[in-house]
Amino acid sequence: MRPPMLEFDALWDTGATASVVSQEVAAKLELLPEGTAEVFHAQGSKHAPKYFVNLGLPNRVQVVGVEVLEGILKGCDVLIGMDIINMGDFALTNRDGITMLSFQMPSIRHIDFVKILEETERKVD
Repeated sequence: MRPPMLEFDALWDTGATASVVSQEVAAKLELLPEGTAEVFHAQGSKHAPKYFVNLGLPNRVQVVGVEVLEGILKGCDVLIGMDIINMGDFALTNRDGITMLSFQMPSIRHIDFVKILEETERKVD
């Protein structure tokens, strides 16, 4: 039997080590805890249930069997942390007042904006 596929609002957080799901997400997906892990946050630390989930992103990237922790989230249902972001290439750009977030997995190359600028300046000279 295939697990249910539900859509949730997510937040990308480069300051978070691990990915997090809200209690509501855990309940809707009927997730069963696979133990606990210590979570560190602004108010200190606590032990939180941990789960293993399959995560699908809008750009058709799928992460299978990723460990997520349960936490209290405001303004989103899922927090995408560096555990997932580190699996691929993540870029955030802003041109003409339009911010674009792009992610691909697996990683295929390094993007070095300083090097690109230097190469562009050499071509102009």
